[in-house]
Amino acid sequence: PNPVLASGNLNITNPFNEKLRLTMFDGKGSVVLKTQLATSGKISLAEFGLAPGIYYLNLAGETQIVNYKIVVE
Repeated sequence: PNPVLASGNLNITNPFNEKLRLTMFDGKGSVVLKTQLATSGKISLAEFGLAPGIYYLNLAGETQIVNYKIVVE
């Protein structure tokens, strides 16, 4: 995955065209971000004070789940 800056943004495209639950976990499995999106959106990582490292992003719709791995610098 391409690194993203801790002060950057995540642009979320809603692949399901349905409400999404977005959950981000750190490398230890702790939840660091949890929110819902009605449509596609932008999330500012600066709000969460993420330390550099690997994070796992889970997007769950009503019928599908997609997981991503992101690297924060």
